[in-house]
Amino acid sequence: MRHLQIALGVLVLLTSIVGAEPIELTLTEERADPKFGLNRPMMARSADGTLMVAKRNSKEFVGKDEAMLRDRNGVLASQLMMALGLPCIPSREARWQTEDGWVRGTCTPWMEGALTLLEFPASRISNPDEAVAVLIWREFLGDGDINGTNLLVQVETGRLYAIDLDKAFQGVFPVKSSGFRDVMERYASPENVEPVLEEIRSMDSVRISALLDRVGPEALESWSAELKDKVLTGLLRNRAALLSGNPYARYYGRRSLPWFVPDEIQFVEGDERVRN
Repeated sequence: MRHLQIALGVLVLLTSIVGAEPIELTLTEERADPKFGLNRPMMARSADGTLMVAKRNSKEFVGKDEAMLRDRNGVLASQLMMALGLPCIPSREARWQTEDGWVRGTCTPWMEGALTLLEFPASRISNPDEAVAVLIWREFLGDGDINGTNLLVQVETGRLYAIDLDKAFQGVFPVKSSGFRDVMERYASPENVEPVLEEIRSMDSVRISALLDRVGPEALESWSAELKDKVLTGLLRNRAALLSGNPYARYYGRRSLPWFVPDEIQFVEGDERVRN
């Protein structure tokens, strides 16, 4: 099975674009094999020939309005993560032509050399403090779908990145996925959790508003004062939910049990994949 592979080599393409005009893509004959949830991504190229992953949330599964909302949320959340200095694969609004005409969706850069956390042992992550921070900040953004398929690890470096944030701005969910728990139980500590919580505590309405003013207009073509107010209200609510004590202290000093690693990825650069 081929896996969705994204690496840092072309991230500059999406982080250097100024303005929110959708990127125009041309679909290739290739098709990415794995799915983002219910949605199968497509391979495409931007105007300068860069290989991209194009994705649309399917209106057949979630309805037209919800599909558009998820596409928008994924772009905005990824750009906020980048603005906060967190390892994240940035997403941009995009458009491409099909047999039925032009369609809208999102895109991210593609390169060989990465696996989802579902396929990569958490014990081999090289940036554990950043990984913990990524999970906490994703909760601040109200991401209700943090799991092993939307956390990406670059195999060569072992660095973990956030991807596929289209469930952001929903709320803080009490039930955590196995991927979330595996990272937190293995790596969470007062030293890497408390500084993140302190930073979130400092994110009052003025700071969050300024962040949205900086990121929103360049992230979304449909950015508006009404949308900003809606996002701001949600983030302040999520901040309050995260600050009722320390919801991550329960992970301190714990360690996840080994999980299943598929046979086809047991070896990476000659090293047997064994969770220790």
